[in-house]
Amino acid sequence: MVLIGVFFIFAVLGRGDSLIFLQATASVRLPYDHPVGATFYRLPVLDEKLGIPPQEKLTFHILRSVAFPKKSNSGRGLFIVDEHTGSLMLSPHRKHSISEYKGSTFALDIVAASSKKAADDTRATIVIEITEDNSTLPDCRPREELCFSSSEIHYQIPETTHKDSNLGTLKPIPYSKLCPESNVKYRILSDDKFLMISDNEKLKTRKEFDFEETDYHEWNISCEVHSRNGNGTFYAKLSVYVLDADDNPPYIQNSTITLYELDVSEILPGRPLPVQLTVLDRDSPSINVITVTKIDPLNLFLLRDTVVFHGIHGVHMLVSTALVAKPQFQFPDTTYNVSIIFNDTSLVRKKENGVVIFHVQISNSSLEATETIFIPDEYQVVANVFRHSARHTRIIQPMEVKPHKGYFFRLVRDANQAPPENRIFGVTPKTGVVYIMDEVALSRSATKLFRLELTWRNKDVTDRQCIVLIRVLDSGELSSGCGIEIGHQFSTCAVHGTAEECSTSCGRGANGGFCQWRSHSSSPLLVVDYATCSPHLQTCPDRICDELEEMDPYLCPQDCARNVQGEAIPNRNGRGVGKSAAPCTCGGANFCTCARGFEPSHLVSRSQTKSKKEAPNIKSQPLNLSEDWSGCGTQCITMIVIVSLIVSGLVVVAGILTYRRWTAHPKDEELPSVRTPLNSSTYLVARATTDYPLQPSIVKEAKLEFPRDQLTLEETLGEEGSSASEKRDLVSELNLLKEISHPNVIRLLGATTDDNGQLYIIMEYAEHGSLVTYLRNLKTCQSEVNLLELIAFALQIAKGMDYLASMKVVHRDLAARNVLVASGKILKISDFGLSRDVYEGDTYLKMSKSKVPVKWMALESLENQLYTTKSDVWSFGILLWEIITVGGCPYPGIPTERLFQLLKDAYRMPRPDNCPLQLYEIMKACWLDKPNERPQFKELVQKIELVLEDISHSQATLNVQHRGKKLKSRDEGSVLQQLTSFPKLSIQQLGPYENQHLLSSTEFSV
Repeated sequence: MVLIGVFFIFAVLGRGDSLIFLQATASVRLPYDHPVGATFYRLPVLDEKLGIPPQEKLTFHILRSVAFPKKSNSGRGLFIVDEHTGSLMLSPHRKHSISEYKGSTFALDIVAASSKKAADDTRATIVIEITEDNSTLPDCRPREELCFSSSEIHYQIPETTHKDSNLGTLKPIPYSKLCPESNVKYRILSDDKFLMISDNEKLKTRKEFDFEETDYHEWNISCEVHSRNGNGTFYAKLSVYVLDADDNPPYIQNSTITLYELDVSEILPGRPLPVQLTVLDRDSPSINVITVTKIDPLNLFLLRDTVVFHGIHGVHMLVSTALVAKPQFQFPDTTYNVSIIFNDTSLVRKKENGVVIFHVQISNSSLEATETIFIPDEYQVVANVFRHSARHTRIIQPMEVKPHKGYFFRLVRDANQAPPENRIFGVTPKTGVVYIMDEVALSRSATKLFRLELTWRNKDVTDRQCIVLIRVLDSGELSSGCGIEIGHQFSTCAVHGTAEECSTSCGRGANGGFCQWRSHSSSPLLVVDYATCSPHLQTCPDRICDELEEMDPYLCPQDCARNVQGEAIPNRNGRGVGKSAAPCTCGGANFCTCARGFEPSHLVSRSQTKSKKEAPNIKSQPLNLSEDWSGCGTQCITMIVIVSLIVSGLVVVAGILTYRRWTAHPKDEELPSVRTPLNSSTYLVARATTDYPLQPSIVKEAKLEFPRDQLTLEETLGEEGSSASEKRDLVSELNLLKEISHPNVIRLLGATTDDNGQLYIIMEYAEHGSLVTYLRNLKTCQSEVNLLELIAFALQIAKGMDYLASMKVVHRDLAARNVLVASGKILKISDFGLSRDVYEGDTYLKMSKSKVPVKWMALESLENQLYTTKSDVWSFGILLWEIITVGGCPYPGIPTERLFQLLKDAYRMPRPDNCPLQLYEIMKACWLDKPNERPQFKELVQKIELVLEDISHSQATLNVQHRGKKLKSRDEGSVLQQLTSFPKLSIQQLGPYENQHLLSSTEFSV
């Protein structure tokens, strides 16, 4: 006896109805003397599931009528609806003349119900405006009323609506009868690939809509009126809301694994089995009904922890369950099979396979099995492939196998099939990936269903087999776009850098021939789901260079390339792109670049300078990596290398001469001693605090210069007139910023000098102000702060500082007050010498003629006035503490004059409340005594990314259904609390930030 258990039914139909009006709301203009009994509007109805007019009879009735403005009588009885056709007319039995209602508006609620199912109904609201028009003296001049019932027309259309479906007429029925001699001509002005106008007034569908592509479309429609009274053109906006239908079958997450082999030693009573039982569905849960069942003859297992997630990475629904061994688990001395079945029972297109079956085969390696309990008729997996797919298109991998496990797979050829049909498909020998081997033979074959026998063995098991059914699809656009010819080789999809170019290009390994674009919202963070072009999004890229991708290195260079450049980091094994902050393209099998174009600041002209209320627009420019060096021979390459070496040598010599020239200048005898040894970790300081007698020259550039008479100054910040040293800092800042271009560093827009020699620098506008102010406002205005957002802030700053370090720049005053928050919560590192005295008066400690930020300074900076990138790392640790405390002041309650000795005695700030342990470990690493032991900024970026990835993975979705029940907002917190040990930061738990303390230089001793 085979026991079949039905465990759970997910997602009932949320809308409940299968009937819909094509127009849920519509407007009608009605002349006051419209004939009684004549139709002035029709109400088309569709079967929502099938996208066609309903087969059963419908009954229509008016639920209620409301008049505006309200009169003593509401106009009830003025209108009737034909109960069979849905045609609206004036009632012959009305008590009042419609002329009494000129200028009034009526709202009718119309109901259409199925004669077979009383509960199956739908409603629409029709707004009727009674106009002054009449048939006696019709106004037939060109005007909008002759073209459209309203200037805005709205439709709701199921994605199952067939092509050539009639949506109704554009021409208003009452006015076509009022002015029959007026000639109107309609035209769709924008993209008309979905709609067309037939017979000059009927609106029809040209092709099916796709909810998964977009749920909203909009067009502009023109109407040309030609009459004896003149000509005119009028316009209306037509919008279509696409309704989701259950037209997509479930599929397996991330791979095609449906068969698992386990040993009984891997099973623990009461614990889930180490198998992934997850399916994805592109349809929304409100219209999906997915059942999960198991075939478990001895009832040894339970289905548990079955959940539904919404909206994960563009997928509307994820269903996951776990197979759990019962606490009293007793395994028989046999081989045992369990099957878990996901069935989409509400799938509209029955020709699609809505069933996904996972097979789990359990054996006891310590015993010699004598029999097998529950042998399925045959292990069978089903896959679809388009007939015009490219070579090496991945079809299915029935079982998850690592290459080192010692498996050997092979396909048993069908003796009834003659070449070349029996050699269309192949299988990778180590991991069992079934793929297209001969794409030309497949495109020419008339067979629609291939039955393959896949067998495998390894050192521990005897021969096993399963049946692979491959259905070949001919329908759809994908089947005709890419021609398959003998000898033709598609290029790699990875070469394409834009969504449009990708989706319209053919590429090797693509099911149907066309590549697929994986989009990602613009973000400064390194992410694993970066934007790129792929032949198979489920497995490319997935950060694994699998056997099929190894076999064809052009299939997925994103996973296999050994050379990764740009805003990305490679995988830990050195193969492929691990994470990227920009779209990735690959010009060949072994080279990938992840980058977006940033316009250099010194190329910004005056005409491009933005107002302070608008941040500059940074555009992404795709890279063309299709060109290679094949045309450059050995001599050509040798010349390029020689020229490069000569240029590099000249640059080095010029740098040495410049350094000697600067160091040869005498210094003021009154200057304080600054010991800054030139070693590998000591770079260019972003601003000088000592008073050099020499004034850095202002290098004017025409593209940077902005006319003073066009510059309007508003509020002036600062305590008093600037000194020569401060002007020198300003010039240093200007010269430095000209060379810098990074999304997380403030951007230079221009500069200007007035007649008095006054210098002004025009910077990028950051609308939210400084980070410390932003955090404190956040702390004041919100009861909860998103920890994920705070860590993302820290990551942006780390990336900006990593860039500055690569440019040999030491910031020397890294703090939350010197980081700006621009539009979109993009952080910008700022203040390379611009506004030191604008800060709060207690922030800096007086040393010589300058103030220094004691609480942000590293030990070596306090003791020896030594500033390096590693001292910036110390400051970054303090900044990280500021962020996690939402704008708190470092070392609260500790007087500044005692701080240095405490730090020398190994005191460090304790871990803030609600701070993840990983982040605090990063802080402590930044505060190590020895600078060389502190991490580089590149390491900090990687460490913070790992923390961010862990937390974001735990908080992957806010729309969680637990055991089929949608969680209320109050429950979501409890579920997320279980998922992650990093709760949101409660403002009540964060104490108010302390006042910062300053001392004069005489109160500070080292």
